Amino acid sequence: MRIAYIYRDFSSKGGLERILCEKASALAETGHDVHIVCSHHGGKPLFAYPLDRRVHVHDIGLEFAGASSRIALPFKWLKYKFEECRAVAKILDDIHADIVVATPIWLPMSIFRNRRKVVLESHVSRNKLNTSSIAPAVHRYVNRMAEKKAEAVVTLTSEDAALWGKARRTVVIPNFTSLTGCDGTRMQCSKRAIAAGRLHEQKDFGLLTDAWARVAENHPDWCLDIYGDGPERQYLQNKINELGLSHTIFLRGNSDCIEKEYSAHDFLVLSSRREGFGLVLAEAMACGCPCISVDCECGPREIIADGNDGLLVPYRDRTHDERVRLLSEAVCKMIENPGMRARFSEAGRKNMRRFDKEAIMRQWINLFEEITG
Repeated sequence: MRIAYIYRDFSSKGGLERILCEKASALAETGHDVHIVCSHHGGKPLFAYPLDRRVHVHDIGLEFAGASSRIALPFKWLKYKFEECRAVAKILDDIHADIVVATPIWLPMSIFRNRRKVVLESHVSRNKLNTSSIAPAVHRYVNRMAEKKAEAVVTLTSEDAALWGKARRTVVIPNFTSLTGCDGTRMQCSKRAIAAGRLHEQKDFGLLTDAWARVAENHPDWCLDIYGDGPERQYLQNKINELGLSHTIFLRGNSDCIEKEYSAHDFLVLSSRREGFGLVLAEAMACGCPCISVDCECGPREIIADGNDGLLVPYRDRTHDERVRLLSEAVCKMIENPGMRARFSEAGRKNMRRFDKEAIMRQWINLFEEITG
């Protein structure tokens, strides 16, 4: 089967970029003819994560450079989108793919030419798509049209699937995790918690910083390591310094072996405003690292069974101050109960088997085979 993945930029270190590379590689490993169509951002490596050498990469070589004035901006942007659609269409015409897999984040309408079998793969809640777009109304229109035209919309959670009400077909296929921890061992009580993700407003590490300020009052001997990089790094460092937390919260940057970090910490905390899935939770739990997560939209409540294999913190319809208090209380609870951490560690490893790589990829292959007949 010939499968083409469409995604603009693979150069960033993020969960979406990693899982797309892993899925494309897994399909290539099993003998499928896999292609990736992307638009390389100059000056960066093409891929931030490993990619199987059998995957064919097609870089359209376009990047939107902005405009000198607000008046010129929409015209220049539309011209860029036209060139982008034309470039993607040419590559897809040459590939003759049986299936084209696209994310709503980057959706050239040319992918629907020539009656191609298109699958939309949603990694962000339907409610939160294109909120930071240059032309959100245009993107909303494109997504509505794509929703109706695609053979199927694949979401990571049941909660997100319910939001794609006009799709021909919705299918829930969660992300897989291939992490198991470093040879199955874990350090005991390092008095360190971990958080991981892109330093972006979506992940709301500012909330976690405010919560940790309360934690530090009761447990000054515990530390928080935040792994990842992004546009909010300086803002977070300034906030940490202003709150006098530079001795207890550390921005560690990106890690080349995140499973090692999961195994070396006592528990993980997720404080996101929203998620498409929450892959960091599944990864950490598979490595035996207990997790605390706010109950944001969408994902955490479909990964963590509160009180069984982790802690789920009330979040929706709460004020910032309430969220800070509830999250800090959950962190203190985890710190003060080592037996609970051990129980969550064992249960989490067991429960994450449902996100086994082989089982998840079988679901994808079955879907592709059904669509292509």
